[in-house]
Amino acid sequence: MEPIPDPHTSMDSYLIPNFPILFQIFSRLARFPFSPVIIPLLYLLAPALVLSLSSSSYYFDFFLSQLDSRNTDPFHFETYDFIVVGGGSAGAVVANRLSKHNTVLLLESGGNPHPLTSVPVASPILLNQPPIDWLYETVPQMNSSFAFERNRIRWPRGRSLGGSSVLNNMIYMRGNPKDFDRWAEISGDKEWKYDRLLPFFKKLETYRGHFPNEKYHGSDGPVHVEKMRFTRGIKEWLKAGTELGYEVRDHNAGQYEGFSYLDVTMKRGTRFDTYRAYINTAKHRGNLFIKRYSLAFKIHIDRDRNAYGVSYYRHGVQKFVRADKEIIISAGTIGSAHLLMLSGVGPKEHLNSMQIKCRVNLPVGQNLHDHLVANVGPFLIEPPLSLISDRDVSPQSVLDFFYRGTGPLVSSSALSGTAYIASSVAKPTWPDTLLLLVGAGLHRSIGADQEKALSFKSGILQKYYKADIGKDANFVTVMIGKPKSRGELTLRDNYPFSQPLLNPRYLSHPEDVQVLIEGAKFVTKLYEGTRTYQSVGTSDRTAVVDSKLRVLKTRGLRVIDASVIPEVTNGNLNIPVIMIGEKGSHEIREHWAAQFLVCPQIEYLVRPKEHEEKCFYTKHI
Repeated sequence: MEPIPDPHTSMDSYLIPNFPILFQIFSRLARFPFSPVIIPLLYLLAPALVLSLSSSSYYFDFFLSQLDSRNTDPFHFETYDFIVVGGGSAGAVVANRLSKHNTVLLLESGGNPHPLTSVPVASPILLNQPPIDWLYETVPQMNSSFAFERNRIRWPRGRSLGGSSVLNNMIYMRGNPKDFDRWAEISGDKEWKYDRLLPFFKKLETYRGHFPNEKYHGSDGPVHVEKMRFTRGIKEWLKAGTELGYEVRDHNAGQYEGFSYLDVTMKRGTRFDTYRAYINTAKHRGNLFIKRYSLAFKIHIDRDRNAYGVSYYRHGVQKFVRADKEIIISAGTIGSAHLLMLSGVGPKEHLNSMQIKCRVNLPVGQNLHDHLVANVGPFLIEPPLSLISDRDVSPQSVLDFFYRGTGPLVSSSALSGTAYIASSVAKPTWPDTLLLLVGAGLHRSIGADQEKALSFKSGILQKYYKADIGKDANFVTVMIGKPKSRGELTLRDNYPFSQPLLNPRYLSHPEDVQVLIEGAKFVTKLYEGTRTYQSVGTSDRTAVVDSKLRVLKTRGLRVIDASVIPEVTNGNLNIPVIMIGEKGSHEIREHWAAQFLVCPQIEYLVRPKEHEEKCFYTKHI
């Protein structure tokens, strides 16, 4: 066994304290085999761990709020330059960027990220935990989801600062440049073309991945990107792809058919979410005010359709806050549409049916679509080309993770590689099918674990996997990158705490069915037909915002999150959403730069020609 570095010099302080005693305990435990009951036990204990830590965080915030009488007075209100609703993947960016020169209030319905979210292997265990997940699910689907309870699919969404970036699989993926060129075409604004957005992608990242290239990647941004540090089967994956004629490519430097390694938003093997990248570095600013556990339920709009304030609940008290400049809604695809409709911005007929006065008639909630995925497998292979938790997770794994940032605990759902292929309805330069290599074998409780995490019908996966438990295997996740099926999001009622109704109408478009079937057939050919694996075993009518992300027919109100994407990008959405946060923040700052002085007013009036440049001062011209 390779020598273990000194814990005082090698550990990242973000992870755990420098306790030599803890180091000694784990060193001794590493000598003993890890019981196969540990993983199932973690699934059982996860709710208790999440609830206990989340509850203590909530009540700590509650008691702090009681120390200031202004927080308990429902008639007291404050004024800020900007109000940002939602501190997730985009909202964290907006709050950081705008608070450099303005007062910003960030309203977040959750608290700080749960400590366990830093450990990648815990991702599936933390899904569906009420304190940190909104627990959204679709309405019963008519054309899909027949293996799921009540034909419903869960939509995990993070409920904390950092949003869904604290729960996702951390895959670093931008999407196809043509996705953004299409966005520019739909919006009529060339600023959304990929070549105009590339500087924002580079701005957000510190890239330490597999494909360093200054032309496409940044080196000093807030989000740390690195190579996935634990992969199983990646060499065989790339070799099989090459055998079928596909090159190994950087899918984030243009997107063509090909196979690739996996880059992730991690640092030293730990999750690098937008809380860590944007909020943690700015939370001590004197002009950034963060109110956790604050549920916004209404945007106030006056007769001239100017958005001027937000009503929200915090610790049982209804509060109101006013914005001098703008209100930015970054509550995510679901939360933003929900809040807009509760505020009277949405389809008039639907709002009237919910007894909500329509202030602005816009198609909010329409054009709902999502990446549908299907797992193909298991493909049985020779050991040890996959991760089997019963066999591979041990006390030594804990040491490897905390002291080196390596080992099985770095694995995120056993994801190891990627590939893009084009179906018969797509072009090789704009592939429409994403393949994700899942290098996971069949551990003892895999069926029950997946049934619980993904809401499959009880027993269906346990029966399917029963004959192969304990064997090494691969799965491949087939994702429809450019879905044609369209659904809608509507209100359940006008109560702020009720969840909206989500109906993506999965597989209602025949092309989506065709793409999914072709993807599954390709994966089968990859594993059964290559020597490698044989040897080892919206449109304008649905627009709610303009190209500057301003809500149509209103003033002082923008939406900056995934809900503004007219046609979903080809790949995982976290990085495009962070980019939208960067781009939206830039648009806001540019707008207000034109409204405010770069120098004292007297000097500007005396020598105006010498001060043509604008910036973000607080005195109006």
